[in-house]
Amino acid sequence: MIRTLHFKFMLAFLIVIIAAIGTTSFFVAHSSWDKIKRYEELSNEIVISRIQFEISSYYQRNRDWDGIQSRVELLASFAERQIILTTTDNLVLADSQGNMIGEIYTQEDNQGMPLYLTGRPSPPPDNASGETTSTSEMDEFSPPQQSSQPFAVLYLIPYDSSSLTSE
Repeated sequence: MIRTLHFKFMLAFLIVIIAAIGTTSFFVAHSSWDKIKRYEELSNEIVISRIQFEISSYYQRNRDWDGIQSRVELLASFAERQIILTTTDNLVLADSQGNMIGEIYTQEDNQGMPLYLTGRPSPPPDNASGETTSTSEMDEFSPPQQSSQPFAVLYLIPYDSSSLTSE
């Protein structure tokens, strides 16, 4: 039976099918891993942008840091990483783990992200009486302004995976 032409054709056809399925599976898996990695990168960028926005908005609304610690702790639980907020001189304003508040942050290996105030400039007076154009009228003509100097620095530190499993 092994020597028949029919058996040899079936065996060759089976090998071709297995090779085709294996090759297709390899390319599908490779493509899937690339898409998963890209999704994780995009998700990470969104989380970082959200944290930056929340902290900048908090400071822009309040013009001080009173109460920022609870906000940082909440954002850290959402982001699943430690958040350290410092002044531009590296004085820790808030730490999601609460260990470093008031200390100087000196981690050389962790690159901080400077935070800038953004907003619209005050509209100029329209007439001699000093009345100004309404903000809604100015909004359609002027882009948001960004300050040239950062007002704080944000550090995001991934949690150690071994510490997550031991809790």
